[in-house]
Amino acid sequence: MKDTYIKGVAAGGAPSTMLMGSGLQTSYRTGDDKSIDSGRESGSFFVLDANNPFGNSDRFTDTLGGQTYANDIVLDWAHRDYANSKVLSYYRVTRVATDWNDAIDTSLTLSITGFTSGWYLPNFEEVSNIVQVSTDSTVILYPMNYAPFNFTGNANFWTSTTRAVTTSQALKFFNNSSYAFNNSGKTTANYLHFYARHTLLSELGL
Repeated sequence: MKDTYIKGVAAGGAPSTMLMGSGLQTSYRTGDDKSIDSGRESGSFFVLDANNPFGNSDRFTDTLGGQTYANDIVLDWAHRDYANSKVLSYYRVTRVATDWNDAIDTSLTLSITGFTSGWYLPNFEEVSNIVQVSTDSTVILYPMNYAPFNFTGNANFWTSTTRAVTTSQALKFFNNSSYAFNNSGKTTANYLHFYARHTLLSELGL
């Protein structure tokens, strides 16, 4: 019997498992980030090399395949699980948490019409995934201040990731021009957080 090779499509929203491009738009010398355009999507932060299941090349879409975001849910087609037919999603409405445990507890109970369960506080990788390095002046100051998220201001955002060497602390992101991930005690008050979910394609009618 003749063997047949079928080319697979990698999980992640495009036919590649490389990291995403940084979003930097300017090269400052040969061999730097932009000159190499390292990463998936040929260095682009917003445009996929292959269409998403809605039939367009947008990395970020709403649950209808457009970019209106009426329910504030953002689908990230750069991080799609082909094997389990689901896509990484974010709820872009932020909330001030009394502490880290409050951020987790509130995330676990979030219910949005049509997407009533499965929400959680995103981990370190899922937060860093939407941090954009750019030469755009508004994003330089606040690296999550771009559509569709538009997180402005010098704000700390919790992640669900505990600091392994000091388990009373968790990793957080400071949304300013330092692009700083750091750690804070889990009882620290008044940090912001947003939400993540793995949305099944069947929930989107796909």
